[in-house]
Amino acid sequence: MRRKLSHNDTIPIREAVPLFFSSLKRICQVNRKYVLFSFLYSVCGIIPVLLNAFAVSVFNQRIIKGLGEYAHYWQAYYPLLVTFAIMVIYGIWGSVSVYFDEKYRNKITSYLLRGSSSKAAAIDLASFDDPEFFNLIQKGWSEDGAMLVDNANVTLEMIMDVTGFIGYTSLLSYIDWKVTLVFIALRVCLYPVNNRIYRLGYRLNNRLAEERRREQCFRNFFSTKGNVAEGRVFDLFDYAQDNYQASHRKIYKATFLHKIKTNAVDLLAYALRSLPLAVGYIYFSICVYKGTVSLANMAMYVALYDGFINQVYNAINGLSSIRGYAERSRYAREFQTIKPGIHTEEDPLKDKVPDLPEGHTVEFRDVSFKYPGTEKNVLEKVSFVVRGNETVSIIGANGAGKTTLICLLMRLYDPTEGIILLDGKDLRDYSAESLYGMFGVLCQDYCNYAVSARESITLSTEAARESITLSAEDRLAYALRASTADKFVGALKNGIDTPLSKDFDPDGAELSVGQKQRIALARAYYKKAQVLILDEPSASIDPQAEAEIYEAVHRQRGKKGIWLITHRLSSCVQSDQILLFQDGKLIGNGTHSQLFNGNAEYKRMFLLQAQKYGVTS
Repeated sequence: MRRKLSHNDTIPIREAVPLFFSSLKRICQVNRKYVLFSFLYSVCGIIPVLLNAFAVSVFNQRIIKGLGEYAHYWQAYYPLLVTFAIMVIYGIWGSVSVYFDEKYRNKITSYLLRGSSSKAAAIDLASFDDPEFFNLIQKGWSEDGAMLVDNANVTLEMIMDVTGFIGYTSLLSYIDWKVTLVFIALRVCLYPVNNRIYRLGYRLNNRLAEERRREQCFRNFFSTKGNVAEGRVFDLFDYAQDNYQASHRKIYKATFLHKIKTNAVDLLAYALRSLPLAVGYIYFSICVYKGTVSLANMAMYVALYDGFINQVYNAINGLSSIRGYAERSRYAREFQTIKPGIHTEEDPLKDKVPDLPEGHTVEFRDVSFKYPGTEKNVLEKVSFVVRGNETVSIIGANGAGKTTLICLLMRLYDPTEGIILLDGKDLRDYSAESLYGMFGVLCQDYCNYAVSARESITLSTEAARESITLSAEDRLAYALRASTADKFVGALKNGIDTPLSKDFDPDGAELSVGQKQRIALARAYYKKAQVLILDEPSASIDPQAEAEIYEAVHRQRGKKGIWLITHRLSSCVQSDQILLFQDGKLIGNGTHSQLFNGNAEYKRMFLLQAQKYGVTS
């Protein structure tokens, strides 16, 4: 079991450094040119800085010594021309490096994020139900990619800092190695302070992450038309504002206290950072006064000192950054280590589900299931058999386990206990991809895509196109008719090519809930599927459309397997088999006639609905 991540977890530097090199290795696998170029830039980039600092120091020396040492102004001022030339070359080098950095960084980030998307697509649905790993999944996906590139860049920048540190130390040690050694020791003492500042900020951001999401939720409460309508009717403005302000005050208070702490630490760090410079001025002033150090050497030392301090400061901060990035990227690392139980690497080697015109036999044998992190079974010892292209209706109260049953059938989850057989073989012995391909599904929580109606209906069907006899346009027309979406799609501004959202196109259409459901239903019909699964297909549509939808469903009887979850018991009358669930248990299994005459609960439910329409039998 993976350990739970804590906001206060810290990674020792001895563990952070190897993690950095693993990031570098992963980027090398994607694009070795980027790493080589960055390394070259890190090594060569400090040379102009050192030369510039040295040239300025020489200029200061010569100005102090004056014409007594040099015959002409040219001898004193030519270091400035050298400095100018160096900075021009350095500017050109920097522009070239920015171009290559952006070019390769974007490629690498895009590649890594595509890999993260593939990883997210392969993770078991059960992972999303586990509250312990909510942040792991959400933040791990988003932080991979750019985070990994930043990790590697900090490592390469440290090479530049260390190179600069060595260069400045060599120049300064030439003047007075003892003072240089003291300055280095003083700067090293700042590392715990810098690390403390980072850890304060890191912990605060993690602690406030949930509250920030809450603040954003209520801040954007009236950003959608549906929220505005309901907010006005129920007078929710004050409710949303109060919740937003409460979250905002909590975040502001925590952030304010954090700023006080970090400012205090920053003040201490600044004092410590200035201490070596003050000590250096005092020391060299005394030396100049005594005549043991020339004023020119003191000027050179002061001129080089600022660059030296920056390099030491950057090198020390680099250690904090290594640790910091290692901690921030922990979610991405943990995310990549999630081992899916369904979508494994062996999946392509497993058996493919054959296309059988007569349909498949499905058997649930003592199947129980409970969601991760819960103790109660959603399904309890469920057993039944569905043969061939039968039409199956699944009924029961909300929360009875109907949708969970379908998720198990499609192997979005695996049973906690028991076994599911397809044509006598364990469902887990089939390739998950092949298994998904046999289902056309209208989910209870169906998706709406901000694309054209045509795109929304024809999504994810490329793999099935080779095995169909109808042309794509014929299948599309059939899907529109069977779902009754043709009743409104033709009336859209650009017909079937009209975007179904205004998110990306101001000419897009805003559909009603029922229209969105019919687009999702058309998607299920468009796919060449051996089994059609419909979870409440008429929940949001009018009676006329409902009648047409069920008529289209019944026309498919005997041609493919149909699994229908419904609360309309009248639609079950023609089903080959009805599964009645109550509190996760299968309490009825048979035809309408068998259950009506032999199952008291089914008869009670059927008559209760029938009486609403004035039907007595």
